[in-house]
Amino acid sequence: MHDHWRNLAVGIIVLFALWSAPIGHSATPKNTVPSMLPDLRIRFVTVSNEEASIVVENTGGVASKSTDVWLMWFAGSRALSSSAAVPLPVIPGLTQSIVAIPLEGSAEASKILREPPKGGTRVRLYLDGSRTVKEADENNNDFYLERSALPSSADEPPAQPMIDVSLWLQVPQSVSAQPVNLSQFFRNLLAFIRLDQRPLTAFAGLPEAFVGVDVRANLLVKNTGTVDANGIRLEFTCPRGSSEQSIMVGGKSAARSAGGAVALGNLAPSASSHVILTCRIGQSAAKTILRWQATARINSVKKPFYSPERLIAIKALPVEKMQTAADAEAPSVDLQMDGVGFDPFVDVIAGDRLPFTARFSGIVKNRGRAPAGPTRARLRVDIAADGQWDIVPGFTDIGPLAPDAYQLTQWTVDWKAPVGRYAFEVCSDAGNAQRETDERNNCALEYFNLIVGQEPSFEEELIDE
Repeated sequence: MHDHWRNLAVGIIVLFALWSAPIGHSATPKNTVPSMLPDLRIRFVTVSNEEASIVVENTGGVASKSTDVWLMWFAGSRALSSSAAVPLPVIPGLTQSIVAIPLEGSAEASKILREPPKGGTRVRLYLDGSRTVKEADENNNDFYLERSALPSSADEPPAQPMIDVSLWLQVPQSVSAQPVNLSQFFRNLLAFIRLDQRPLTAFAGLPEAFVGVDVRANLLVKNTGTVDANGIRLEFTCPRGSSEQSIMVGGKSAARSAGGAVALGNLAPSASSHVILTCRIGQSAAKTILRWQATARINSVKKPFYSPERLIAIKALPVEKMQTAADAEAPSVDLQMDGVGFDPFVDVIAGDRLPFTARFSGIVKNRGRAPAGPTRARLRVDIAADGQWDIVPGFTDIGPLAPDAYQLTQWTVDWKAPVGRYAFEVCSDAGNAQRETDERNNCALEYFNLIVGQEPSFEEELIDE
């Protein structure tokens, strides 16, 4: 009995620590059940010579009230007096809305973007500045737009190098030992878990990995500025309870300095460097939370520039019971994305960042020997094919599928499209509701190109997730 109360007390302490720790940008995996409150966030912002378009997403399960978006200029970390607000309409749950601010307009928000204040380096966009919407997460309403993204101004400050980082994990399936309760394992274990800016509010939503496996933490470091970023150093280590097996930069083994940092060298504007840190989960980490954190800095400038800190976490599980041969041979479901389509609604791309509509489709097929229950399919679109999912229209329902049965699913998406290369991913069983023979064939990743004066061109490549 004493052990029961002691374990309960430890669990409460850990939960409180995760809730209150100042961890900057935090992460829970996507594919969780939507909250029954609205949850507003800015997915991305595009800027042309005519307007700034703010794409706002409500990731909650219910509609938000009409509110506003506040704009405020900053000089580094110091707020300036220049600010304004624009209205934000009602957004239904799990949908997106675009707020367009004309740069030549007479409204105060237009003037602020058109005429930056002296010394201003970036604009803070803040959702629901009037605090009229009660949200599931009040900490993900910020978005910073760098001055370099706006049309140039005569008093624009000298260009500075800037870097950003993206963090995700690859968690392999345990080959030597798997628990009998594989359905729970596959529901929580995601092959790729991409960073999302939400707090770690509970254990239930975290993915899981077993003691003894090697987890690959992937970090993409990108120069988002307009000048070369020189002397980049990376703070990126394995969490306590795991041991570093290797660290690779650009496919080559890298060395750490005496202080533990990794030197990345120089990056030209828009260039990126891929870092892979492999960590083996030790026995001491069983039944604990492992958190990977990463930040990069540029030392070649007068005042070092630090990227935003990124964090992602998993639960470590002990290996308790081997899977039996009978379990392995039992008939099971195997859902696969059997075909993917891209159907643009325009014949020729007329210009950059013009309204664009396309229909995306996928065929979900059950290649297993057992019937599949109801599931959901998901679409994600990556503008610039840089590893960031910019457009997530939501899920579509897939009904029960008998062996060899299939169902077509479709999404129609509208956005103001920058020209260039795009990636999009369509996944079956996006909520990991089914125990499957093969969890690695649920997704198809494909590419298309938008080039001014040409037809939208489509590439195809099937991948394992």
